[in-house]
Amino acid sequence: MTMSDVTVVPDDETLFERRARALTLRNAGATYRQIADKTGVSPGSARKDVEAALREVMAETAENMIARQRSILFDIQRANYAAAASGDVDAARLIIATLEREARLFGLDAPTRVNVGVSDVEFAERTASLIESLGLQPPKELVRGFSPADVMDVDVIADAADDGGLDGVPCGDTDEPDGVEARSAESGDGPWSNI
Repeated sequence: MTMSDVTVVPDDETLFERRARALTLRNAGATYRQIADKTGVSPGSARKDVEAALREVMAETAENMIARQRSILFDIQRANYAAAASGDVDAARLIIATLEREARLFGLDAPTRVNVGVSDVEFAERTASLIESLGLQPPKELVRGFSPADVMDVDVIADAADDGGLDGVPCGDTDEPDGVEARSAESGDGPWSNI
């Protein structure tokens, strides 16, 4: 046997593999004593191996993590593709699950529309109501989606503010059109609702 027939494994590769195995055992619930027995080191070395392996995992770049996950997905797909193509429903489901994971990993799915629960009209109505509760005139842009009756009332308030108010705020004894003060008091959402 010559020297070229012997494969020499560098110490750092053996150490890396031992640490990876130690971490796998620890993740599976093994004690440091059990890890030491399985890897052929002392319990103290087993603990150091696990800690070093954890540091290596934390130092891994996002690019490497993505590549590793993708390679695992490829392995799963290759191992199950023939069975899925032959009609194995479980293998087909596993292939679909790996494809879904890959789509999420790379953002391949179309964006999902999210409804936050408040329509534009409802938002405008609530905003106008809050502005009114402060004794101010809401901008006409906020009331575009209101019913015609609401728009008319806001126009009436705007006219009243123009007649006697300053910057849309009624002041003193302005002559409010009939129904404006009563509407605000009855609904409890106008500037006079706290009176």
